[in-house]
Amino acid sequence: ATPNLNQFQPSQEDDVQRSQKEQEAVEELKPFLRENKRDGNSSNSSSSASSRGLAILFASSLNVPDVRSTCEAFGALESFRSDFAETKGVYFATFYDLRSAQLAVEELPKALNQMSGMSGGKVEVNYCVPLNSSSVTDESMIFISNLQDTYDEQDLSQVLSSFGEIRSIHYQTNMSGDVSDLSSYLVEFYDTQDAKQALLELEHTNPWGEGVTLRVGTRTPKQRKQGKDLLVLMSCWRKGAPAKREGHTPSIEANQTAHIHAKSPIPPAPAPLSNFQQQEAAVAPAQQQRIQGQTNQQYQVSGSAQTQYQFAAQGD
Repeated sequence: ATPNLNQFQPSQEDDVQRSQKEQEAVEELKPFLRENKRDGNSSNSSSSASSRGLAILFASSLNVPDVRSTCEAFGALESFRSDFAETKGVYFATFYDLRSAQLAVEELPKALNQMSGMSGGKVEVNYCVPLNSSSVTDESMIFISNLQDTYDEQDLSQVLSSFGEIRSIHYQTNMSGDVSDLSSYLVEFYDTQDAKQALLELEHTNPWGEGVTLRVGTRTPKQRKQGKDLLVLMSCWRKGAPAKREGHTPSIEANQTAHIHAKSPIPPAPAPLSNFQQQEAAVAPAQQQRIQGQTNQQYQVSGSAQTQYQFAAQGD
């Protein structure tokens, strides 16, 4: 039998539409993506651009279980979201260990493109704002305060490195203006799980003496705003609504519009008159005219009587 060439046309159109949706999703995600730059002095990606969160793009043709298992080959996943794999071609993956994400962003595109059979390398992997960035706390960091000035970064590293490899230790300037010999440090682990275990144990053992406090590190307002904006975008995708433009806040504008209408309400249109009301409206002018005529007549009679009274008075 002769094959019907038209039967292939719908799939080609679907591919074009799918490609357009994937490209639109990438454009909307650009504010949350980071370039995968490499540090010239290191085999890892640049630490300034690194993130535990990754976005896998142009991947609507891939099978979800295959993508997840391929990601897990690089390290333990804190979260994996495939909600928009079919509609947008986007996956979100967050690793516990930053080094896993750094390795995945380099090697994962090759594995996924081989899986999809794309010789041109269509599938892309980029650093992305982690999905939990809207949270106040960052569990990969520990804030240590009220340390005696005799302790330094090396002393802290000797204790904390037993829990896992440390990414950085930063001295925190005393912003309160209180002059004392106490110091504060912000410690970040490569692996979030190591930081959580270190905090759990050190809260009870406290090797630096009484008065020293430990707590989970916090994110900056800028980091939290990025996280919230990403969640807003995902919510728009989930509802099938257009993405909100930067600096555009429909809720505020809607409230302002409602406030203006509340100040200057538009009166409702009058309801139509019933048949009885229409008859009364037609009779009312005639009744008014009859009453006015009676009033004038009474006035004339009263005036005539008053004149007669005046003439009678003059006669007396």
